[in-house]
Amino acid sequence: MRTAKSPPLAHAFARLGVFALSSLCITGSLRAQSPTPTPATSQTLVGYIPVAGSTPGSFGSFFRTTVQLLNPDASPASGRLVFHPQRVSGAPTDPSLDWSLAPGQTLSYDDVVAAMGLSGTLGSIDVFVTQGAVPVVVTRIFDDAGTAGTRGFTQPFYRTTDVPAGGAGFLIGPSDTSHFRYNLGVRTLDSAVTIDVTIRGSGGNVVHTLSRAFPANFFEQDPAKDFLAGFELANDESIELSFTGGGVIAYGATVDNTTNDPSAQFLSSTGSPQVAGAQTADIAPAVKARRPLAPLLLVAILAVVSIAVAGVVSRR
Repeated sequence: MRTAKSPPLAHAFARLGVFALSSLCITGSLRAQSPTPTPATSQTLVGYIPVAGSTPGSFGSFFRTTVQLLNPDASPASGRLVFHPQRVSGAPTDPSLDWSLAPGQTLSYDDVVAAMGLSGTLGSIDVFVTQGAVPVVVTRIFDDAGTAGTRGFTQPFYRTTDVPAGGAGFLIGPSDTSHFRYNLGVRTLDSAVTIDVTIRGSGGNVVHTLSRAFPANFFEQDPAKDFLAGFELANDESIELSFTGGGVIAYGATVDNTTNDPSAQFLSSTGSPQVAGAQTADIAPAVKARRPLAPLLLVAILAVVSIAVAGVVSRR
């Protein structure tokens, strides 16, 4: 009695099914693995602390900056903090502070500017890595009231890849300009930048415009009236910043005139002017959910294998 042989096409489909299943298993195991972080090379600029100072302010305030660095890696890390004073372009010879961290170690500077031997000054800090991973950076700016304690806020750490080369965004001035004072700050990166400023009243009407140019690696923080060339903000006015030429970190800092409690809003660039090209939830394009590819392939393969097996049985 002769045994029925599987058709050549069935063999091919069956082998294809086994191969595809094996491929799915391999792909799944690769996706489950976490990517290995690439350590920074010697003297690599990895990010920016937008503003740091150890300086007296108005109404008896004194502002300091605390910096904490955490090494998230299993290997040692080291680097340098470089402080660029305001109103001059930053240089490699600016005051600096070397740091070194064991695996998992956290290091803190209660007053990072004073730790560099400086006082009465305001500026911005570049974070460099010489060896190992990019550290986790936490920065707090606060009014030091001595025995009365501190009042402050945590500002973001910007990685070099976080800042677009151009774009636009909004800052919002104080709700009560008689109770809060307001400062505007700008940090440019490695290119000169032009910033177009549009001030709108609380009702949305344009009340003032101006354009300002800043050199590369430059930091400036001024009272809003000085930054806006003599224009005084009213309650709830917005400030649109549209910049070209290079990356910009910009912020508005509000301080309570009674308690000296500070807070800050950092510009979130949209990549285009918000008023002209804003997109609302009503007109946002719907994104269809994609079905996972692996289950669909598995169903198709099982169907092919079933057809091949059925063909063999039917010929017996």
